[in-house]
Parts: sequence; structure tokens; C-alpha cells
Amino acid sequence: MENKKTSWWKHILSGLTFRAIFGNVLLLCVFCACVSQIGYIGFRTSLKKEYSDNAFRTAETAVTLIDGDRIDAWLECNGESDDYHLTAAYLDKLCQVQNVTLLYVIDVDTSDYGRYRAVFDAVLEGSGYEAWPIGYEEDITDEEYRRIYRDIYENGLKRGSVEETGSMDGEELYITSLVPVPGSDGSVRAILCAQRPMDELVHSVRMYVSYVLAFTLGVLVFVSLLDYFYIHREFVTPVKKIVEEAGRFSGDNCAIRSGELDNISNIREISTLASSFKKMEEDTERNIKELTDLIAEKERIGAELSFASAIQSQMLPKAMKGTLVRGRFELAASMTMAKEVGGDFYDYYMLDQELVAFVVGDVSGKGIPAALFMVLAKTLLKDNLIMTGSVESTMGHTSNVLFENCRGELFVTCFLGLLDLPTGELRYVNAGHTPPVIIRADGSSAFLRDDPVNLVLAGWNKYNYKDTKIKLQPGDRIFLYTDGVTEARNEAGDFFGEKTELSAFVKEVSQDRSDSESLKAIDDEIRGFRGSADQFDDLTMLMLTYHGNEENI
Repeated sequence: MENKKTSWWKHILSGLTFRAIFGNVLLLCVFCACVSQIGYIGFRTSLKKEYSDNAFRTAETAVTLIDGDRIDAWLECNGESDDYHLTAAYLDKLCQVQNVTLLYVIDVDTSDYGRYRAVFDAVLEGSGYEAWPIGYEEDITDEEYRRIYRDIYENGLKRGSVEETGSMDGEELYITSLVPVPGSDGSVRAILCAQRPMDELVHSVRMYVSYVLAFTLGVLVFVSLLDYFYIHREFVTPVKKIVEEAGRFSGDNCAIRSGELDNISNIREISTLASSFKKMEEDTERNIKELTDLIAEKERIGAELSFASAIQSQMLPKAMKGTLVRGRFELAASMTMAKEVGGDFYDYYMLDQELVAFVVGDVSGKGIPAALFMVLAKTLLKDNLIMTGSVESTMGHTSNVLFENCRGELFVTCFLGLLDLPTGELRYVNAGHTPPVIIRADGSSAFLRDDPVNLVLAGWNKYNYKDTKIKLQPGDRIFLYTDGVTEARNEAGDFFGEKTELSAFVKEVSQDRSDSESLKAIDDEIRGFRGSADQFDDLTMLMLTYHGNEENI
């Protein structure tokens, strides 16, 4: 007999009906708990707001009784004045009438907001608190109070509020409202705090919780009966068939057997569910095949992009040192692309034994179109400069060809420099590019501004570019970069260029370092600033140090 009872209970507990009822009841419990919590929070918040508003209105009334211009004088005379005693009496009376636990005025030390002095302190009779004497000092250890004090004094906050404790288990609960005490000139002279007990809040919340529990219990009983008499017959059995078919499909990964889910239920929604599940199986089978093909295609494209990235990297020149009879220099460059291929580029080469050319550019846009346009721009710049030997003509010819090929769809910002090694004369054209940083041998640093200002390449047809000439002294350095440096972002969305004075930063980082070491140090600083944030733009840098006729580098 005992074994039959045990078997019967196992049968009940393992049945789909019981589990459906249990699941629905459990889900309903979670739902009721969530709704109750939301209602509890809203109810409690509403009551707290009402208490806070009342405390605030009391504080506003109290502020009208205080002459803010007399705060310092009262503190100096230690409250020994008739008007001080009269104001204190008014505040004490207001405290008793409004049932406010504490009504006090403090003078906060605004140097670090770490301490304050009491000016007035009215205490509700029977509250158990003892009033502070005027001039009583105390450290501020609560960061929330310190933040509100700072906002009132410095940011013009008109109202602050602090909940003394979040307890609802019988402990006393208070809300403190803080308002500024202004002087006649509108400046904040002190802060008035009104602390009010919230006994009724605790009682009301407890009543709310009791009602919610009773209502939830009644709903659970009703839903359980509804599950047993209706949902099992009209819902559980058809769904069980769908579940069994899902198990079969997950193992076979082939479309549904013919007629398995046809006429499964007279309920339109369940019948629709069965039809949708059948279609889902067919679509899933087809999507698996399409996904397999897509993955293969993506792998092929990824391999091609990796190959294109390797080709683009190989097109860039390697680091070099110049050791010539009449002039010497050192040069290093680096580029970190945001994607497999990018639109940034740099180049440097010797035109002859006395002239070294260097260029940094940035194509608008990203990806393959920008990379192809970059190759064209880089090739044109080098070919034209070798043929003409003029930075002005080179930029003009290159811009015209690029404009004819893209008609304004893409453009290039570019800096092209040509350095005469024996004399130190640098002729350059800046076509809308970020201004380079020049670090003089005497320790000064500044941005290298172009005069006149030139347009970007491919921005206008037959535009006449004008060059600028400067004189480099032995030990002078030039740092070129793209906007990937200044526009690098951290997790907070801040730009590196906004947080760093670039010319002073480059000067400091490059001190006592070679060009390649300097670029690595700058790159490390940018990576540290960016943190875990993604790199959104290509980052290209070039540094050239002019050594003149020095014998040793």
C-alpha cells in the first residue's frame, strides 16, 4: 500500500500537468514579486518625496527668518546679540510647530569641505537630540553631504536631500533637506538643514506589503485551479507534441515528418504555433546551409583582406638614418590601422644626396576605397616630386589627377616636406592636414602653422598650392601625425587632443629619446589613454631629427 502511494506521488510530480501548474505558479510568483517591488519602490518613493518636500518647504520658510549677511558677525560675537537670539527663537518655534527633528544652520569650510561650524541648532522637544552651541565644529565624514555642500556653494544647487537611513525594520527614518542661506548679494553664506522623521512612511509601507501578500496568495490559488481545469486540456497536451517534435529536430537536424503537427489543436494560436514551428524547421535547415556558405565566403574575404593589409604594409618605407657628406638626419615612422586596410600613409625618400622628402597623409573614409585612393595619392606624390623637385607643383599636379578620378567623393589631407640637408632649409606644403609639432634644439616647441593656408588634395580642380619655408637648426625635430592621434578616445568618450597639450607633450616624451623610441613612447601613452576603448581611426606618426653637420648622431 505504501509503495502504491509513493508511485502515485511520483507519477503526479513527474507529470506535465503538475509541472505546467508549478511553472506557471512560479512564474506568477516572480511576476508578482517584480510588480510588488516596483509598486513598493514607487509607493515608498512617493511618500519619501512628500516628506522631503515638506522638509524643504520648512527649510525655505526658515531661510526667510535668517539674515545671511549677519552669519559672520554672529559667529564672531559667539551669538551675543539680540537679533541672533530672536532668530534662534523663531527657528526653535518653527521646529516645534512643523514637527521637524532638527533645524540647523552651518557655516561650511569651503577650502576642502571637510569641516563646518554650527550657527543655529533648533531641536524638537523629546527627540533625544542635544542642540549644538554656536561655533561648534565638526568634521564632515559623509561624502554625500560633502558633495551637496560643494554643489550648493559652487554650482548653484538650490535644494539637496539626504536620506539618513534606508532601514524599514523599525529603526527611525529621517530625510534631511538642505538649502542655501543667501546674502544680500545673492552669494551663499551658509547652509540650512531641516531633518524630519518619517514614522508614517514605515507604517504605510508595512500595510502595503501586507495587502500585496494577501492579493498574491489569492491570485496563486486562482491560477492553479485555472491551470488544472483548462490549460492542461487545451494547451499542455498540444504543446507537449510540439516539444517532442523539437526534441526530434534537434537530434536529426532535418525537416519535420509529414503530417506530424497537422490539426494539432482547435485553438488558433496553438495551431499557428505548430505551423510556425514547422516553417521554422524548414527555414533553419535552409539557413544552416546558407550560413555554412557565408562562413566560407567570409573566411575567403578575410584572407584577401589580410593579404591586402600585408601588401599595404610592404608599400611603406622602412626606418632609415641619413649619413651624408654635407648633412645628416634621423627619421622614423609608424602606422597602426583601425581595420585590415586604411587610408593613412607616410613616405620618405632621398631625391638626391642633399634633399630628403617626407610626407604624411590621411584619406577621407576607411576601408578598401580609402586604401586604394591612398595608393594612388602616395604614388602620384612621389612621382611628381621626383619629376618636378617642387613641393608646390607636386601638390598641384597630384590634386588635379585625384580630383579628376574621384570628383569630390574622396579627398586627402597631406603634409609634404622637402629638407635641404646642408643648409637646413625646409620647404613644405600643408594641404589641410593636422599641424606638425616642431621641437627646437633650444627646448622650445610649437605647432608648425602654414602660411598661407592650403586646401585638401582633390578638394578643388586646378588649385594653386603655396609652400612655406623655414630654417632648421641642428638638433631640431619635426613630429607629423594624423588625426588618429588627437582624436583617440577613451572609455568616457574624451579625446586625447582635448586632454593633452600636444606640442608640450611631444617635447616632453621625446626628450633624451631617439626618433623611433619617441614614437613608441607616444604610442604607449595613447594606448594607455584609450584603455579598453576601440581604435576608431588609423594612427600614423613620423618624426624627423635634423643633425646638420654633426659628426655623431
